[in-house]
Amino acid sequence: MKILWLCNIVVPQILKKLGDAGTSMGGSWLVETLEKLSDDDSVEIAYCAPYKSNKNITRVKYRNTIFYGFNKKKWSSHIYDKTLESTFKKILGKFHPDIVHIFGTEFPHALAMVKSFNCPSRTVIHIQGLAFYWGGVIEPIYQQKFIMA
Repeated sequence: MKILWLCNIVVPQILKKLGDAGTSMGGSWLVETLEKLSDDDSVEIAYCAPYKSNKNITRVKYRNTIFYGFNKKKWSSHIYDKTLESTFKKILGKFHPDIVHIFGTEFPHALAMVKSFNCPSRTVIHIQGLAFYWGGVIEPIYQQKFIMA
């Protein structure tokens, strides 16, 4: 199975492969998941993330993973960059994923990938960080329902 991950950070093992001395902020669970999947020959991962470079698309292979770093025209966290749609179409055309797994929707490049892939039945949107919010909503209901007299 071919899975394209759209992430918001570049993990350390790919930074090292790129010869980049930069550091990755967060995403430790991605590091371990990528390592485990790199040992599975039945899964091929394309790891796609923003990466500042003099190229529009930076490509490097790490084990059975292909990294596609995309250079954004607008590095803002709230301004949509329509040029990413054509960049993502190029990446999708090279990799031909069975599934696109988008880790988070907090940046506009997530929407650009959804539009570029245009296949809702094969798109996974991974939303994390909501447990804190929903815990505050659910806990009072749970306590009311299960109060022991």
